[in-house]
Amino acid sequence: MDSASYGGLSLSLSGGTDCQGLVTLCGENGEKLLEWHCNTGLPYAVELAEDRFYVLLLSDTGTQLRCLGTADGAELWRREDAEDYCDLGLLEGGTLCLIGSSRALVLDAQGGEVYGYEYGARPLGWSFEDGHAAIMLENGRVELYAEGERVYNED
Repeated sequence: MDSASYGGLSLSLSGGTDCQGLVTLCGENGEKLLEWHCNTGLPYAVELAEDRFYVLLLSDTGTQLRCLGTADGAELWRREDAEDYCDLGLLEGGTLCLIGSSRALVLDAQGGEVYGYEYGARPLGWSFEDGHAAIMLENGRVELYAEGERVYNED
């Protein structure tokens, strides 16, 4: 199961007995601050920011991204997409990157689309590093930043 940390807080994802998954927010000393029960889909990735956390879920209609406040777990926004996104990570300036099998999507802090990047082929791997996403493709590498992409062809 996935986990994330930010500024002394930690976020973890686990199975739930009365829901499809449980997201737990803990403080610096490991004390539980919040539990959020996933009832709209099966959660598989989480990310934690300053005052919010993100949960990526598999729902009946595709992928669902939920943004919730760390103070009380209240939903700030929700985005549903038919694309099969498999991971998410924070970029610079509060932007968020979703990694899918055929494209990546960069969202602003309110869930609005900043831009998308079509791979053309399934990615070989990816990582989130130094405020950007690095995606390894068969013919090179692309780095996604809050303001746009940089493409490197390794041929």
